[in-house]
Amino acid sequence: MILHDELAKLYIEGGDLAPFRETWYFADSDLSREYEKNVFTLPPADREGREQASQVYTSLLSVLQSFSVPGSSAAELYDGLFPHWLETLKRVSVDLIVGLPYPHDAVVCSAPDGKLHILLDVVRWTYMLGYDLEGNARGILAHELFHVLLRERWPEEAESSDYLSSLDHITFHEGFAHMVQFCAMHTADWHSEKLTQVGADSRAKLAQALAETDPEKQKAYLSEADRGCWYSKYAAMAGMLFLADRWEDGGIPALRAILETGPAGFAPRCL
Repeated sequence: MILHDELAKLYIEGGDLAPFRETWYFADSDLSREYEKNVFTLPPADREGREQASQVYTSLLSVLQSFSVPGSSAAELYDGLFPHWLETLKRVSVDLIVGLPYPHDAVVCSAPDGKLHILLDVVRWTYMLGYDLEGNARGILAHELFHVLLRERWPEEAESSDYLSSLDHITFHEGFAHMVQFCAMHTADWHSEKLTQVGADSRAKLAQALAETDPEKQKAYLSEADRGCWYSKYAAMAGMLFLADRWEDGGIPALRAILETGPAGFAPRCL
């Protein structure tokens, strides 16, 4: 990994963040285009906030310096679908920053030169202090790195105004990435009562989203597709559980076939 941590260190040291306000993270990224504005959000200026961010920074640095995919099932997905993922790991940029808007704690964004960066906001991660921060970090990094691999294979049309294509992309990309993270952090029982109910609810909402024609309601469906509480991300959950079923039925070759087919038309397949 190529680490960029100047902004996080500047904040922790109490420095002036103003020069960073117009950097591409906030002014010329996938997020700024989605929100249609500069998304820089001033982090807490108090000493306690900086100290908490420092604890997060130290933990994330430890994980980044020794990262490996956690869990045998998640490792199987990496090795089976992207056999050369370690080459991507060596060259991917990871930026430890502050200033992302809530709820964005970890996100993959394309820089102006087209290169993909994993952005980790050390202030947004402070809610994990007191929990297994490093364990959660490994799972989230496995999720975000898988996004990088997917986007290199199937670049997202971040600025597409096509609603149905956007739903396809979200369901495809988030379905794969959430499945990897779930396997990295849990012993997956895809047929548990909880996941069975989540699957039914997610598919029902995805069907409603696919049928929606009102532009304002479409915006709301896209926003809810992969945001909020884990199990409320209806498109991510519908995609994840569809892929888990295919994995159980046909193993890695079945998932590889879906991967090679790509996102187009993927969301309706998950119903």
